[in-house]
Amino acid sequence: MFSLADAEYFYCKKTKKVMHRKAYEKLLKQKTKDIKSYDGIEAVQRRMGFDFCYKDSSGKFTLPNGTALEGLTEETA
Repeated sequence: MFSLADAEYFYCKKTKKVMHRKAYEKLLKQKTKDIKSYDGIEAVQRRMGFDFCYKDSSGKFTLPNGTALEGLTEETA
């Protein structure tokens, strides 16, 4: 089972795009620069609408529950 800390890719439910971990961390850092608490950062993550996903051997992105994310490409921030 994957955890958020293990994830290499993140899927945004709002934009329907996938973001690599480095781009996601950069975006999260921008959004949470004035927030000091873990709960505050977690709330921002929820509002951003991201879920972690992975790229399978065929190059398709898939959510942890096995749902394939068809036709997606990686977004850079």
